[in-house]
Amino acid sequence: MSFRRKYALEVKALPGQCKEGAPRCKGSEVGRGVVGGSQRCTGGTNLNVSARRKLRALFGGVEYSGPVVCLHTWGTYPFKLLGKERLWERSTGAPLADVYEEFWRMFPCDWLHVCEAISPPQGEQRDGHRIAGRRGFGSSQLSLEAVNAWVQTNADGLTVSIEEALAMGLYDHVKILFERIGEGVMITPNQEAPGSHMPMLSWEDEMLLIQERPEIVERFVRLDSRRFLSRVHAARKCGADCYIFSEGYGGAFDLTSPEQFRRVFLRAKQEFYGAVRDAGVHAIVYGLGNVLPYMDWINQIGIDGLMIEESKKGFVLDPAEIRMRLDPRVVLFGNLPSRLLLEGTPREIEAEVHRQARAREHGKFVFMNGSPICPGTPPANIHAFLECARNGNRS
Repeated sequence: MSFRRKYALEVKALPGQCKEGAPRCKGSEVGRGVVGGSQRCTGGTNLNVSARRKLRALFGGVEYSGPVVCLHTWGTYPFKLLGKERLWERSTGAPLADVYEEFWRMFPCDWLHVCEAISPPQGEQRDGHRIAGRRGFGSSQLSLEAVNAWVQTNADGLTVSIEEALAMGLYDHVKILFERIGEGVMITPNQEAPGSHMPMLSWEDEMLLIQERPEIVERFVRLDSRRFLSRVHAARKCGADCYIFSEGYGGAFDLTSPEQFRRVFLRAKQEFYGAVRDAGVHAIVYGLGNVLPYMDWINQIGIDGLMIEESKKGFVLDPAEIRMRLDPRVVLFGNLPSRLLLEGTPREIEAEVHRQARAREHGKFVFMNGSPICPGTPPANIHAFLECARNGNRS
């Protein structure tokens, strides 16, 4: 039985779900439908069309041609701004939901981009990306058998069932946010894509291994992807509409060649993102690094959305160019530089919004900043970005 089928059956068997496997949607709109049949936002935004309906339109659900504006809010900024930095990666449930809801009401945009909770005692073991459980393997010592054993024995503690993920409270804040404001806004957790790092190796050995033994890397990516699906289903059961996967082996796309991506990752990613979509979750990839040389393969992995970094580190990512090269079915999220939000003036922010608006001429596009908001960013600059993107987005 394929792992896509296996997990689809597993999630349908959980209690508290409707017949079609979606906890809150009706009929043929399962996994994509309007919550409770409502299309009006109850979260306090003044927009005439609910944020949920806007994003559904881009993902193919209903007709909507106006601008969609989101904020990349993974990271510490919401917590520092609200004086609650102590809760970052140390809380679950209501305290975490309170931070995100308060931040969203300060800066109402068209989604809620949230972290995955860290559930004690896991918080003492994790760094927000991986379990700190390295075993000191070298790239020359690792074998297919060792990779199998690593995952089967849960040496890094990341293998959990759907029920265990729910019991750990990884998405309790998502459930609370959905109950409070979910009728008007999509809720989107974010986590490192499965297979991005091999926790039994150092970064240097990860880079050596993909050169010396790419078949071992491919095996780990497949195994890691299969076990991550339980988290996707748990997030969906708690109310998540989308899931963002920060993608790139070793930390960025451009640390390996496009040909290596095709040979090692393409099939595994196609299977994984297909299974995510089968779970009723929109699959969004946050492509780290320079994604331009990888566009042919990104178009084939079966995602619903692509987020990109801002231009930096010697590469230029122009949203209009990427939009023209991206599969028309895939939503592109913008990359307004977060440094511009930190240091720029409202006039400079407006000019960049106008420049990025050209991408809308070529297909589905969401205005957004390209990386987490920098600590110290003036709230007035965030408001300037949101207002300009909504109202003055065409020059």
